[in-house]
Amino acid sequence: PAETEAPAETMAPAETEAPAETEAPAETETPAETEAPADPAAVEAAQSAFEELTQQLFADTITDNALDFHYFLRHPENFGLTEAPANFGDYSVESLQQDFQDIRDTITAMEAIDYALLSPDQQVTYDILMDSLQADDALSPYYLYDEQLSPTTGIQANIPILMAEYTFYSRKDVDTYLELLSTLPDFYSQIIAFEQAKSEAGLFMSDIAVDDLVKSCTSFLQDTENHYLIITFDDRIAALEDLTEEEKEAYRQKNREIFESAVLPAYQLLIDGLTALKGTGVPEGGLANLPEGKAYYEALVASMTGSEYTVEELIDLVNDTFYQDLSRLSFTMLVMPNAEEAFANFSFTLTDPEEILLDLQERIKEDFPELPETSYVVKHVPEALQEELSPAFYLTPCLDDYSVNSIYVNDGMLDETTLYSTLAHEGYPGHLLQTVYALSHLKNPVLSIVSCSGYSEGWATYVELQSYAWDTAQDAKLMSVMSLNNSATLALYAMMDLGIHYQGWSREDVGELLSSILGIDDEATRDEVYNYVMESPTNYLWYYVGYLHFRMLREEAEEALGDAFDAKAFHTFLLDMGDCSFRVIRPYFDKWLAEQPR
Repeated sequence: PAETEAPAETMAPAETEAPAETEAPAETETPAETEAPADPAAVEAAQSAFEELTQQLFADTITDNALDFHYFLRHPENFGLTEAPANFGDYSVESLQQDFQDIRDTITAMEAIDYALLSPDQQVTYDILMDSLQADDALSPYYLYDEQLSPTTGIQANIPILMAEYTFYSRKDVDTYLELLSTLPDFYSQIIAFEQAKSEAGLFMSDIAVDDLVKSCTSFLQDTENHYLIITFDDRIAALEDLTEEEKEAYRQKNREIFESAVLPAYQLLIDGLTALKGTGVPEGGLANLPEGKAYYEALVASMTGSEYTVEELIDLVNDTFYQDLSRLSFTMLVMPNAEEAFANFSFTLTDPEEILLDLQERIKEDFPELPETSYVVKHVPEALQEELSPAFYLTPCLDDYSVNSIYVNDGMLDETTLYSTLAHEGYPGHLLQTVYALSHLKNPVLSIVSCSGYSEGWATYVELQSYAWDTAQDAKLMSVMSLNNSATLALYAMMDLGIHYQGWSREDVGELLSSILGIDDEATRDEVYNYVMESPTNYLWYYVGYLHFRMLREEAEEALGDAFDAKAFHTFLLDMGDCSFRVIRPYFDKWLAEQPR
């Protein structure tokens, strides 16, 4: 459930023009032959079969492990579910192979259902689910290429935050939490066993990636006496009203014992296991340097971005829009008085997180749909993790209790130049609005387990770049420059992602690009950028490619509708589609656009 952000340097956004050609209505139409109405019994059977299949898929996924179970459902009994095994899941090679077999079995079962007999809402769910399953199935030949460990976005960074956010509603939750925490060494042992299998196949990570991960794990082991997993546990226990003080103290002591006997050894296990494998992986470079690495990257891009384009087409699209917007950025600065000084001294008007989120809620009322009553809490990343975690992230709430939301701010990475736009990304109208809207309009619970990073991160980036215009106390040209600058930065990182992992760019290639475009000649900075992109394939594409698709859809709608374009209607349509690929959105968008009043 932890949503993570990719750090950006400095640069410019890319708008792409892909206006749709308006088809002229046919002059004459041949009346369609009247189809015989479907047999009511067949309709009921098909719709019931689909409901049963999706309910079972939802239940199987939610009850896989206690962590997902707790985060997805506040009241599992309302879904006919009771509990899940107190572990973090199974990450063995055998389990991954079985997961892919289950995906193929589900696809087969869905293909046996007559799509034409489903209700309109069921057909949308079918389209979203089938596209997601097929994208996952395309990754099955490359299961050993998967990587759960990454310095900033990896599972070893996310689990501690998720455990710190694990809500205690009752004594049972505390017991499950402690039991879950005690299984962490077993789970990390599975991760190391998987890394050993990757090593034997010649697919293990580079020594640089090992060093970065060891640094991440070592940071977690600092200041164990006042560790945030101890402090946050004590705070949650103190708030439980159905426990006596003696029981609370007993739980505090048990948590400290498990922390020392299981959690700390689990992270040391990761350190030792990765260190032992150091030197057995690829010397350096992206997926393009691995056997079948380019084919895996193509499948990964399709799955993670949800794009309609091939990788080759994305390379052209990203490059073209990057240089178009770089030109726009340069021109805007030429006609802007004291442009360089204003750029260098930029800061948003509001700098307090609570004030910013209140302001954002007011700014978006005209162009975005309303939400049900919702609250949020702004939290701060523990100091010990500031170097290892993202600048900010939003944690998704339970699908049946989305009234309380958590946004984490990393004070070590954010300041007055980025906080406003970052909270637009994480809060309103970004991830918080996107998530709460989706959950409050959920057509089928199974859609809560389907996701497309290109949609979710693309939406949040799309609104983040709009947020510069909402600070109306600033000069409009300056805000345009800042938005263009940040968008182009993401474009540059997307170019490097595609270059490193598909075109085989070397460290020197990336260094030359950073030097020629950004004037970055510091070797340490260039190495840091290269290492991050190398260790996180497709990460920047989620943001930039997703953003480009939203921009292109908007430009297409604006061109087709002219003055009749309604931003709220456009955004409502996209949010109604939910977290799905642009491959699914496209035909529904074409239909929506054709039905809009001119």
